[in-house]
Amino acid sequence: MCGIGFRRRFSAFVAFAVAVACTAARADELLVSGFSSSTVNRYDQASGAFLAEMDRALGAQGIARGPDGNLYVAAENANQVKRYDGATGAFLDRFVWNDPATPGDELHGLVHPTAVVFGPDGNLYVSSFETDAVYRFSGTTGAFLSIFVAPGSGGLDGPDVGMTFGPDGNLYVPSFFNHAVLRYDGSTGAPLGDFVPPGLGGLVNPRMILFRGAFAYVSGERSNAVLRYDATSGAFDREFVVAGQVAGPTGIAFGPDGNLYVASSTGNSVLRFDGTTGAPIDTFVTPRSGNIVFPTFLFFAPSFRLRLTGPDPGRVGETNALRVEGAKATEPVLFLLGTSPGSTGVPGCAGVSVDLAAPRIAARVVADSTGVATLSRVVPARASGVRFAIQALGRSTCRPSNLVDFTFP
Repeated sequence: MCGIGFRRRFSAFVAFAVAVACTAARADELLVSGFSSSTVNRYDQASGAFLAEMDRALGAQGIARGPDGNLYVAAENANQVKRYDGATGAFLDRFVWNDPATPGDELHGLVHPTAVVFGPDGNLYVSSFETDAVYRFSGTTGAFLSIFVAPGSGGLDGPDVGMTFGPDGNLYVPSFFNHAVLRYDGSTGAPLGDFVPPGLGGLVNPRMILFRGAFAYVSGERSNAVLRYDATSGAFDREFVVAGQVAGPTGIAFGPDGNLYVASSTGNSVLRFDGTTGAPIDTFVTPRSGNIVFPTFLFFAPSFRLRLTGPDPGRVGETNALRVEGAKATEPVLFLLGTSPGSTGVPGCAGVSVDLAAPRIAARVVADSTGVATLSRVVPARASGVRFAIQALGRSTCRPSNLVDFTFP
């Protein structure tokens, strides 16, 4: 049945069902921030293949999902935290930044943000690499609230991208220049001493700490290893990823498959290791795939929706364009029409629905190498006053777009 062709205009829904029944189930994605390439790239979670560039962020570092479901990215060299739509990946705004149009300094001394973490209180905590401090901003508005960890408090020297709140509710901060991981009270920011003392287990230039079960995993950029410590005491356990198996490890994340993914900053790649033994498995993201340079942070996320815009110019009697962004390169994209919003499950795509009642296929367009698919049609005069509900669907990835509900004047 996969060989059945598409009807280009107003196919019955049964044809829609046949057309998508042979697609794969929806795939999740790995987001990788590239510090030197100033990009946040999207890779297929199953294969590691490059999908698209989510956006550019000058000196991209930490990534976090907020209570609102949106994504937040530290742009270290722009001195900003940028916010993106959590469903589509589209840029929304600069959430934390110094507005030159206002007399005050909205950053209150924050310089070179690296980590972005939402705390138990719902607020945003941002590490200031240059001033050796941690700042707290409103998780709703981005307004400055306080300096949570004072400059140099507890010996902090170079708070890095992998700062996190631990299972005990306290804040753990990799201190890059003194080769330690420091711990702070999660409510007050008061120093609680070294969690990992300087150099313990061979730690050199820690970038990230990750808690999982009974252990804490720490990447040492110049240890060229991922070290494992007791999650409660900080006692050294062992080299989990043995020195020399990864060059310049920075970001680390356990994937949905239970394995450990490690960003190699000097190898410009992402490597995969057995999540139980630490044994190497493969190079998951090949060197410079998607032009990534100096990857620093890894973040697994559900697949983004495609971004549908148009019709443009939105007038009858003229050629109008619908534009889809964020598709997989060379992926067939279905443009679906309905008369009203609704909910219809997509056959062959587990858990995926489109937001249309009784959708019909208007066209099938193959996305170009950048993941853009454009449908251009002359809209007849008789369409004036007619309401259209329009949505797109990536056929090979099972990713729907946002819904455009439009009435031609």
